[in-house]
Amino acid sequence: YLEALTGLVSNLSTTDKTFTLTRGHTSFSILYSGITGSQQPGLDALLQRAQDDHLRVKVVASGIDLAGMTIDASSVYVKVKGAIVAGSLDTTALTFSAVYSSGATTKAISVDYGTASVEGNLTEGAWVEIKLYGYDGARFLALKVELESNGTMTED
Repeated sequence: YLEALTGLVSNLSTTDKTFTLTRGHTSFSILYSGITGSQQPGLDALLQRAQDDHLRVKVVASGIDLAGMTIDASSVYVKVKGAIVAGSLDTTALTFSAVYSSGATTKAISVDYGTASVEGNLTEGAWVEIKLYGYDGARFLALKVELESNGTMTED
């Protein structure tokens, strides 16, 4: 089984394909150069959004060096929890926008859920948890969209 670790991104370098993942008082250096654009397109932009907005990131490891506190990532996902914006749900194009909190600020994100697994009936105003894997230049790409009770938070 592949190991995974969830935390927050800092020190992102899209040139070196590295970032620091922090969970509690523990930090790991993450190398994501092994992830191709065909696997996860627009990953740099997704990680930048995660760093800017303090979104939780899940790193699936292909290798872990506990002595050096480094992880080679085989995939990286970003979790966003928020509400589907009224008037944005397009069930033909399979897109929507969601609003979420980033500290004291409310942010919006455009999502393409065309290849995502969807749990629940998506409706405008519904509270959702979105697992993102990439960015196509216009919208963030969802791997999974899960309907939640309004305002609830669950832990990984």
